[in-house]
Amino acid sequence: MFVFISIFSVSLIAPALPAISRELHIEQPAVQEMTISIFLLGFTFGPLVASPLSEVYGRMRVIRVWNLLYTIFSAVCGASQSKEALIVLRFLSGVFASATLGVSRVVLH
Repeated sequence: MFVFISIFSVSLIAPALPAISRELHIEQPAVQEMTISIFLLGFTFGPLVASPLSEVYGRMRVIRVWNLLYTIFSAVCGASQSKEALIVLRFLSGVFASATLGVSRVVLH
């Protein structure tokens, strides 16, 4: 379920993108698309950190802590008041969401 939610979060804001763009004054289409796709950039870099950490501190501990941080950063995304904050928070949310994809496969085997 965590893997599904993490992947679902990539495009979760797509239906609300016009409203978010109006509220945060994002006029450029490239910046609008970046608010969606920056999550994937974080999603690609996260396992490079999460996987070695899971070897040192334990897989379940890393998954739990990173899922908590993913939830916090996702919640803060909703309260962001600038496009820059939204982009940075979406990136960090993607980084922490990636632990379920990179580490959970080993836990299930």
